[in-house]
Amino acid sequence: MAKTKGTASSGAKDGEPGLVDQVARAAEGALRDIQRRLPADVQRQLEKSLGQGQKAIEAGLKRLQTGLDKTASKADVERLAKRVDALAAQVDRLVKGVPAARTGSRRAAGAAKSTPSTRSTRARARKAAEAASPETAEH
Repeated sequence: MAKTKGTASSGAKDGEPGLVDQVARAAEGALRDIQRRLPADVQRQLEKSLGQGQKAIEAGLKRLQTGLDKTASKADVERLAKRVDALAAQVDRLVKGVPAARTGSRRAAGAAKSTPSTRSTRARARKAAEAASPETAEH
């Protein structure tokens, strides 16, 4: 069977502490030594400053999370872009005079009923639309 490596946090064989345990104990000892050397008022002021800093960081993280929650996701932007494209196509159809709701049979039935006055009204409307839209006037 292959020999496995021990991790830094695992204890060494024969009950010896692991590397992480040794570092943690050394850090705790250094902290206690520093705390003994500092005057009580400086220690309180330091603890107060650390507490305020921690609260400020937590508040900043909370604001950041709130902002991220309100930000549109990529899927939202893509969905909106598709909707805008569909609306643009619908506007193009309306500008060209082909309503989206009409079918071929209705259009044919409407053309059979057209009278000279309706045709002239349509022609005037088409000319007005062409004059209002520089794109269709050039064509």
